[in-house]
Amino acid sequence: MTEEKIAKQGVRGVRQDGAVTIVAAVMILFLMTLMLIFAARSAIFDQRVSANETRQRIAFNRAEAAVDAMTEFIIAAASAPTSSSGWLRAADAGPWKACGGSVTGYCATPLTGGVGFYMHDVGSYVDNALGMDFTPLQTAMGAIDSGDTTATARVSAALQWDGGVSGDPPIFMVYGYGFSDCLNVGDADFDPVDDCLGQANVAKPLSIFPAIAGSPDVPLISKTSVTIAGNMSIVANPNAGGVGVPVTIWAKLGEVGVADGVTPGNGSWSTCEMQEWYGQDSLPDDAECPTQTCGCPDPSNNDLRREALSYADGNNTEKYFDILETSEADGFPADLFLDFFGVPRANYDEVKSTAQVFGDCSSLGPNSSGLIWITGDCAVTGNVTIGSLEDPVILVTAGSNNRLRGDQIFGVVFCTDVENSDALIDAGGGIHVFGAMIVDCTFQQSPGAGNLDLVYNPDVLAKLRDIGTVAPADGGWRDFDIPPFEPMP
Repeated sequence: MTEEKIAKQGVRGVRQDGAVTIVAAVMILFLMTLMLIFAARSAIFDQRVSANETRQRIAFNRAEAAVDAMTEFIIAAASAPTSSSGWLRAADAGPWKACGGSVTGYCATPLTGGVGFYMHDVGSYVDNALGMDFTPLQTAMGAIDSGDTTATARVSAALQWDGGVSGDPPIFMVYGYGFSDCLNVGDADFDPVDDCLGQANVAKPLSIFPAIAGSPDVPLISKTSVTIAGNMSIVANPNAGGVGVPVTIWAKLGEVGVADGVTPGNGSWSTCEMQEWYGQDSLPDDAECPTQTCGCPDPSNNDLRREALSYADGNNTEKYFDILETSEADGFPADLFLDFFGVPRANYDEVKSTAQVFGDCSSLGPNSSGLIWITGDCAVTGNVTIGSLEDPVILVTAGSNNRLRGDQIFGVVFCTDVENSDALIDAGGGIHVFGAMIVDCTFQQSPGAGNLDLVYNPDVLAKLRDIGTVAPADGGWRDFDIPPFEPMP
């Protein structure tokens, strides 16, 4: 091969090497461009995801806060949630509206059967016809809306209850709707569903947990000696000892002078069936005495006292089997507080924390209802009615000297010494208790104190199961299958 040919081939080789380098550089530049585009798109996507997560988190926090605010409001407001005169049933006069019409979502599953109500748009109700003050809830919702003016929240609640027919407690479902990244929050035509980019919904069920373990079956239950110095009439539970077996008093035996059953004392008393006390065969609709002369048969009258179950007058005493005097070994509860409330007496604060707490009884009246705890002396005199047939009370008297005179009480009077070891109850002076009395303290009836009438009333005691504490139901929180927010029609 000549030298000239060799030189030409070398030039072509050099030129070929330069072309390969250019192609490779272009390919690398193209790949880098693709990588930059992908990275930019990925960064934009991550930014959008982060923004959406932020919107959702803000909205979720608003929804949770709204649910918590409504929950606390219902717990605080529903001290007697199933009362006929209470705010819960007043669907026409108050914030609760009957389900139906154009609003159906709040009354859907799991709230099925019975009577449904719903409540929302709390700003429309500052002080409704029942005097219910929504200011605390409005303040809470205002605090939720404060700070970030582009975020807001709405809260709704639904109620399912059949009026106590089935015995099932009311169930609330609280719905929280949180919104974020909103426009025109303060405008009159603001619609959070349309004007907000972020939304989160949560729901939490609430229920009524009964305040008591069970209604008392006996009109008078006492852990201390029942010494009667005045006059007393006690109407029996006709079936407390079994069908057709009446019981009026259940007193503890075992500690002479402290828990030695029923002692006649200097009083005149008798026990009887309901028809003897009322003087008629049927129970009046309002449970009250229709003639103002109601009472068990006069034990001083030889003919009348034959109609009584048990009686005592002077030296004449007859205890029938309607009076039970038993020791703890024979079945008397070792802890009356536990037996009634389902909580050991050592943990009485658990019950007290759910009650309406007052220093005395001076503010109680016919509109009082639910669980009431009196920390001081309960001294009520005059013609005062506490509670009602529809809305009875559980009146816990924990003071050292509780004197009930001339009163009419619907419900259960529970005297206890959990806070004062020397607590006593002195009842008389024409007092009528329609329900029962449980003496977890010292029982006393002062000489000449007047009549004490304990009238067992099954209707009143049955309504005690409606008295309880509203609290969240375990395992019911959810953030799915929630009805959409519906403005008030």
